[in-house]
Amino acid sequence: SDVPMQITADGHKWGSTPKPVTLQLAPGKYVIQGRNADMFCTKSIELDLPPGANEEVKFQNPRAKVTLKVEPAGEFSINGRKLQGFSALKEVTLCEGTYTVKANFGALERKKTIQVTAGNAMDVTFERFQ
Repeated sequence: SDVPMQITADGHKWGSTPKPVTLQLAPGKYVIQGRNADMFCTKSIELDLPPGANEEVKFQNPRAKVTLKVEPAGEFSINGRKLQGFSALKEVTLCEGTYTVKANFGALERKKTIQVTAGNAMDVTFERFQ
């Protein structure tokens, strides 16, 4: 993997990249998953492992920088997970995908759905809290 990821196979934790993670699996069907919670990256692959086979799985995680902005300031969350701190500006790196981004100021909330594509830095500006 090109970013650190927790590797699981059918829910069993095997280790973390970037060092190679070796899974010793009996023949059969598996879902191999890599996850990096900080970058909101989750990748999975279905693997049908025949007897005696060795397979190499690599996860590529195309990503982009996203700048979140709100005035005067607020708490940000991505897909329901709060980001640390209360500020007017927050920079995060996200893997490609669709995200629900929120800015909160007390009981006030602004929400947007964004599509992140690799290499395309983007600004997400929320309407001013008043």
